[in-house]
Amino acid sequence: MCSSDLDPFAKRPKLKGVAERTLALPYVTKYMSESETMEGNPLGFPTSGAPTDASAAAGSSGREEEQASSTEKPTLYYMPIAARGEVTRMIAKTGGLEIEDVKTMGADVDKPSFGSPGSLPVFQHGNLKLSQSHAIVSYVLGMSPKFKSLTPGQKAKDLQFNAIMDDIMSGGVPFFFGKDPEMKQKIGEVLDKWFPVLEKIVPADGFVNGLKDPTGADYVIVVLYKGLTPFRVLYN
Repeated sequence: MCSSDLDPFAKRPKLKGVAERTLALPYVTKYMSESETMEGNPLGFPTSGAPTDASAAAGSSGREEEQASSTEKPTLYYMPIAARGEVTRMIAKTGGLEIEDVKTMGADVDKPSFGSPGSLPVFQHGNLKLSQSHAIVSYVLGMSPKFKSLTPGQKAKDLQFNAIMDDIMSGGVPFFFGKDPEMKQKIGEVLDKWFPVLEKIVPADGFVNGLKDPTGADYVIVVLYKGLTPFRVLYN
């Protein structure tokens, strides 16, 4: 995957196994081959070192759209990267829920109306507006034909993994964006805090929720394993 000594999968065979088993499924392989976001790098972040001033200051890109009406399908507004919105994309695509995936940097999205002071993702279905990736993942799990029958415990496990991914992002990304001279050490500390925890709680065989197919928790591991921005950027 990557050769950096920060690669958190290098010494964690159970995590890597979950990712590889999930990726081996035909419908996940299809998702990966069609994805415009798993390798997304819209601001041109370098794959090693700190971001340049130009990339950090880049402006909005992608299409912006008006709020969805009650007759339209669910709409996700998120950047074209594999981060807080990617698990929602994977759940919807592989779970049989058709959504409008608006890939946007968010400049023209009325984020406060969704309950967000300024960040993405946000989500709309009719009159329902949501911010916060955990709330969005929960809703999309419940709406997707493949996943709507998950038990409360299975759904909670998916949300637990999604929250851990969010903690990894919140812990590591600021050092990268801030061009911290000690970023390698500090990002390494974040990875060393969370990846041993994940390795301990994933199964050696099968999928996280013990079902015959992966669910949101397994998709989190795939995003951590394969997502370029920000995860593979951080590992490098």
